[in-house]
Amino acid sequence: MFVPVINTILALLWILVWVLSVVYLYSVGTVTKNSNGYPWSDVAWETYTEVTWYTNLFWGLWVVAFFVSMNVFVIAAAAVIWYFQQGDDQEGGPKSTKNPCCTGYCWAVGWHLGSIAFGSCILAVVWAIQIVMLYIEKKMRDSGAAKNKCVEILFKYIHYCLACFERLIKFLNKQAFIQVALT
Repeated sequence: MFVPVINTILALLWILVWVLSVVYLYSVGTVTKNSNGYPWSDVAWETYTEVTWYTNLFWGLWVVAFFVSMNVFVIAAAAVIWYFQQGDDQEGGPKSTKNPCCTGYCWAVGWHLGSIAFGSCILAVVWAIQIVMLYIEKKMRDSGAAKNKCVEILFKYIHYCLACFERLIKFLNKQAFIQVALT
């Protein structure tokens, strides 16, 4: 019951810290006046700063995917505890039968953190590929090359395939986390 609320609060706190770090990383470098008349300035980065910028963007996606995966795992673990550890004949002490969500968090942090991190990494890679494809499509539209119907249909097909792949990864992660919670 409280798992989505707790994970949402943690995710919002993470996003706040992540946005602050993105703003800080954007400001690192040599600031020059913008020639386009925009209200912000251009920042010239060194190679290390640029690599850190993109690493931080991927890291942010990964942690958000981690919170999503943690939510799925804890709910699966709570359901497993509720259905399979009830009654006098079953194993489990007062901690597992009185608060299955807390036990699910303990299982996640204590034993299954690597599985959750791996599943969330795969999801973050898919999200990153989707973002890169959206960026490429935007650049193609800005250059005028996306006015071609073949290119437009190709991008729609790519976005459709990536959306299907994302759903497949989410489904496999959910089933894997349920299996991990069961065993």
